[in-house]
Amino acid sequence: VMCKLFEGGGTMFSNVVNIAMRHDLFGTDAGDALLSFCYAHGARWECTDGWNHSAFLELLCCAVTSRRHCRGKRSWEENFQVVKGILDSQQDPATLWNVAQDRGAQDQACESTFYEMLLTLAEEGLVGQPLARAYISLAESYGARWDGIAWNYSPPWEVYQKGRLTNFHSLVDSLGSGCDHPDGLSILSGAVEAGADFA
Repeated sequence: VMCKLFEGGGTMFSNVVNIAMRHDLFGTDAGDALLSFCYAHGARWECTDGWNHSAFLELLCCAVTSRRHCRGKRSWEENFQVVKGILDSQQDPATLWNVAQDRGAQDQACESTFYEMLLTLAEEGLVGQPLARAYISLAESYGARWDGIAWNYSPPWEVYQKGRLTNFHSLVDSLGSGCDHPDGLSILSGAVEAGADFA
């Protein structure tokens, strides 16, 4: 039930995660009880919705957003501990970072949760701050793979936004001036070493 798609494309569990983050429930007794209920009804953190986003990605996006109505009243550092706690509870946390597939590309890997996190950190202007470094280090230590991202794939929807951008080009575009920061250069280096092409 929790991973069943809504008509609009979302899943029940992703919606529960969003609401729980906005109300600072995770890490509390009420949050633990809510998660137990969700797990009992089929919730999985890697379950993807109609936009190919997982419930874990929903958790990450809520944790690092600058929009208070999505992040709740907790600090970024407190939300980081929430994310780490979820990872610690998983038998195979690497699957949360690397399993996403683009359903419209004949099962070709398009993006991963790791990629989406990098993109979100760039869009939020957090690259260069300790929090971004902490999240990237966390992801790597729990199995996120730079070579698990299809850096040179062009999602079809990008055509209608800024031209036919590859995933790598989208990240560069989102980094903006962050490309000049050592942390931004480190991200670009990781992408290029994993096969990203500037061309």
